Amino acid sequence: ATSKRNREQMLLLRACGVLLIGAIADAFLSHATFRPGPRGFDFSSRTSLTLRRHFRTRVSPVTCAELAGWNDIEALLPEAPEQPEPVLTLYRDTNGWCPFCERVWLALLAKGVPFEEKLVSLYSKPDWYKEMVPTGLVPAIKIHKNEEVVWESNDILKRIEEDDFAGYPSLIPSQEAEKTERMVTEVQDNMVSAVRTVYGAVNTTDDLAVAAKAFEEDLDKIDSMLGASKSAFFLDSGFSIVDCSYIPIFERLAVQLPSKVPIELRGNSRWPNIDAWFIALETEVPVYRNRVQGDAYSWMATISMLPGASNMSLTRDNRVEAAREEATQLLQGQLAASVADIPRADRLDAARVLVNNRKAVIQDAVSEAKSQAYLGRLAPEHEAQVDSALRRAALLLLGKDRVQTLDGATAVEGRAAELVAGRLCVPRDMGAPQAAALRSGLGKVAASARESAAT
Repeated sequence: ATSKRNREQMLLLRACGVLLIGAIADAFLSHATFRPGPRGFDFSSRTSLTLRRHFRTRVSPVTCAELAGWNDIEALLPEAPEQPEPVLTLYRDTNGWCPFCERVWLALLAKGVPFEEKLVSLYSKPDWYKEMVPTGLVPAIKIHKNEEVVWESNDILKRIEEDDFAGYPSLIPSQEAEKTERMVTEVQDNMVSAVRTVYGAVNTTDDLAVAAKAFEEDLDKIDSMLGASKSAFFLDSGFSIVDCSYIPIFERLAVQLPSKVPIELRGNSRWPNIDAWFIALETEVPVYRNRVQGDAYSWMATISMLPGASNMSLTRDNRVEAAREEATQLLQGQLAASVADIPRADRLDAARVLVNNRKAVIQDAVSEAKSQAYLGRLAPEHEAQVDSALRRAALLLLGKDRVQTLDGATAVEGRAAELVAGRLCVPRDMGAPQAAALRSGLGKVAASARESAAT
């Protein structure tokens, strides 16, 4: 009976996970419309047609300022550290938003297991993947030494703790193995109420109140579990697969939950241990903070497309519109941030990602939109201006003189900079610290273009 109940819960979680992943991907397609304004992108409830016309409006040809070329920019980057030979391949979703993939991704990084990645589209899975993984679901891993394929996140987390991975730090300490097994099982119980509250559809305020009350009771239990630990994490020994299992959903809830029900996960005196846990993850687990954690802008921008979003106004008036405004403010804050105040390592990492992916970024900016259509795109003849906007941002990240780098920035370059900043999503494209750095650089390009236009 217990096994049957666990299977049913996993099926429910999987179904909710599919809804969530689909919602997140679709959230950048049509409903929340960005409108470039004097201070950057702004959300609007208008249709996307006006913005698409705005972005595709042809303007007079412009001459780009003489800037360092990409080869020169790449030469300014310090040599990337040599990476060890990967021992396995991780197959995860293209967008980096699947919570089940995030569990495994985080565990591999935390353990220091060298791996390579192959990204799989959730909407068009290749035949070779469906042949390799009977369920067709992500994540999966293939261990190189014997071609062994493992799927289902819980099974993968256990597999990478077996003897042939003994050379890496364990996330299932032997002295707490039984406790770990029990807590991982409890994750399923607690996540069922979470996904029902936030990502399930409800029809009345009473329905939502019942779901929220059940989730609050689960939060009380989780807070008590954390409070009973000798560390800030679930286990006395510290960070473990239990934390890997909880954080993917909880980081989303921390941003999205208040837009549907009046529940704040962070800074809430009712759940001080949960708040301390978030802080510990961000301060004591650098691979989480620097690469895996999504940023508030990316999660906030998706709210209007979440399952049950149409019922958000049941508890808080106009919360969807308020969420859009908050996302606008988050983006504008990063565009306005000082490049000089951002740690050098984050700036260099952001510049490296931009250099390595510049062709795809440029092509995306001047091609017909396949996603985030509401943002519009620039005309194909503006490819050179997109390129120069990105080079300006990269040079700023590398510490080059701001006045010289930004001199001559045009209106099209400014528009391109804001478009790329709005398209940038975490952790799909890069880690949150690197995204903040790049948005800051792009923001300076856009601001300089506005100043030039004003004069």
